[in-house]
Amino acid sequence: MRKNLRAVVVMATTIIATAAVVAPASANLMAEPVRCGYDESTPTGHPERYRDAKYNHCASTRVEIWVDYVSQPDRSFCTSPLPWVYYLGRADQVNNAWYTGRLC
Repeated sequence: MRKNLRAVVVMATTIIATAAVVAPASANLMAEPVRCGYDESTPTGHPERYRDAKYNHCASTRVEIWVDYVSQPDRSFCTSPLPWVYYLGRADQVNNAWYTGRLC
Protein backbone atom coordinates (compact mmCIF):
# COMPACT_ATOMS: atom_id res chain seq x y z
CA MET A 1 0.00 0.00 0.00
CA ARG A 2 2.79 2.39 0.92
CA LYS A 3 4.60 1.65 -2.38
CA ASN A 4 1.43 2.40 -4.32
CA LEU A 5 0.98 5.72 -2.54
CA ARG A 6 4.60 6.67 -3.19
CA ALA A 7 4.20 5.76 -6.89
CA VAL A 8 1.08 7.93 -7.16
CA VAL A 9 2.86 10.89 -5.51
CA VAL A 10 5.90 10.50 -7.79
CA MET A 11 3.66 10.26 -10.86
CA ALA A 12 1.61 13.32 -9.88
CA THR A 13 4.77 15.34 -9.21
CA THR A 14 6.19 14.31 -12.58
CA ILE A 15 3.01 15.30 -14.41
CA ILE A 16 2.90 18.72 -12.73
CA ALA A 17 6.59 19.36 -13.42
CA THR A 18 6.20 18.29 -17.04
CA ALA A 19 3.15 20.50 -17.52
CA ALA A 20 5.09 23.50 -16.22
CA VAL A 21 7.90 22.88 -18.71
CA VAL A 22 5.60 22.16 -21.66
CA ALA A 23 3.46 25.27 -21.14
CA PRO A 24 4.11 27.78 -23.93
CA ALA A 25 6.12 30.87 -23.11
CA SER A 26 3.22 33.03 -24.28
CA ALA A 27 1.07 31.71 -21.42
CA ASN A 28 2.67 34.29 -19.12
CA LEU A 29 2.00 37.09 -21.60
CA MET A 30 -1.78 36.89 -21.36
CA ALA A 31 -3.50 40.23 -21.89
CA GLU A 32 -5.19 41.82 -18.92
CA PRO A 33 -8.95 41.32 -18.84
CA VAL A 34 -11.00 44.16 -20.25
CA ARG A 35 -12.21 46.54 -17.57
CA CYS A 36 -15.83 47.57 -17.78
CA GLY A 37 -16.53 51.32 -17.76
CA TYR A 38 -14.26 54.28 -18.51
CA ASP A 39 -10.71 53.46 -19.52
CA GLU A 40 -7.69 55.26 -20.93
CA SER A 41 -5.02 53.44 -22.87
CA THR A 42 -2.27 53.99 -25.39
CA PRO A 43 -2.84 52.43 -28.82
CA THR A 44 -0.29 49.78 -29.73
CA GLY A 45 2.77 51.27 -31.38
CA HIS A 46 2.07 54.86 -30.31
CA PRO A 47 3.93 57.02 -27.78
CA GLU A 48 2.46 57.34 -24.28
CA ARG A 49 1.27 60.89 -25.00
CA TYR A 50 -1.31 59.56 -27.50
CA ARG A 51 -3.85 58.13 -25.05
CA ASP A 52 -7.40 57.19 -26.05
CA ALA A 53 -10.49 57.54 -23.87
CA LYS A 54 -12.89 54.63 -24.21
CA TYR A 55 -15.97 53.23 -22.55
CA ASN A 56 -16.07 49.42 -22.30
CA HIS A 57 -19.69 48.28 -22.19
CA CYS A 58 -19.82 44.76 -20.72
CA ALA A 59 -23.56 44.20 -20.25
CA SER A 60 -26.10 42.59 -22.55
CA THR A 61 -28.60 45.46 -22.27
CA ARG A 62 -28.86 48.92 -23.83
CA VAL A 63 -27.83 51.54 -21.28
CA GLU A 64 -27.23 55.29 -21.24
CA ILE A 65 -23.62 56.50 -20.84
CA TRP A 66 -22.76 60.09 -19.86
CA VAL A 67 -19.48 61.57 -21.15
CA ASP A 68 -17.89 64.53 -19.33
CA TYR A 69 -15.70 66.43 -21.83
CA VAL A 70 -13.01 68.95 -20.89
CA SER A 71 -13.86 71.81 -23.27
CA GLN A 72 -16.97 70.79 -25.21
CA PRO A 73 -20.55 70.16 -24.10
CA ASP A 74 -21.08 66.93 -22.20
CA ARG A 75 -23.31 64.37 -23.89
CA SER A 76 -25.01 61.06 -23.35
CA PHE A 77 -25.50 58.13 -25.70
CA CYS A 78 -27.06 54.69 -25.68
CA THR A 79 -24.95 51.59 -26.01
CA SER A 80 -25.74 48.54 -28.11
CA PRO A 81 -27.08 45.48 -26.29
CA LEU A 82 -23.82 43.58 -26.80
CA PRO A 83 -20.46 44.13 -25.08
CA TRP A 84 -18.63 46.80 -27.05
CA VAL A 85 -15.83 49.36 -26.75
CA TYR A 86 -16.82 52.95 -27.57
CA TYR A 87 -14.12 55.42 -28.58
CA LEU A 88 -14.77 58.76 -26.84
CA GLY A 89 -11.82 60.80 -28.13
CA ARG A 90 -8.33 61.65 -26.97
CA ALA A 91 -7.85 61.12 -23.25
CA ASP A 92 -6.82 64.75 -22.68
CA GLN A 93 -10.25 65.83 -24.03
CA VAL A 94 -12.36 63.59 -21.77
CA ASN A 95 -12.67 63.88 -17.98
CA ASN A 96 -14.73 60.75 -17.39
CA ALA A 97 -17.66 58.62 -18.60
CA TRP A 98 -20.14 56.57 -16.59
CA TYR A 99 -23.36 54.59 -16.67
CA THR A 100 -26.25 56.87 -15.67
CA GLY A 101 -28.39 54.07 -14.25
CA ARG A 102 -30.92 54.36 -17.08
CA LEU A 103 -31.77 51.80 -19.73
CA CYS A 104 -32.38 52.86 -23.33
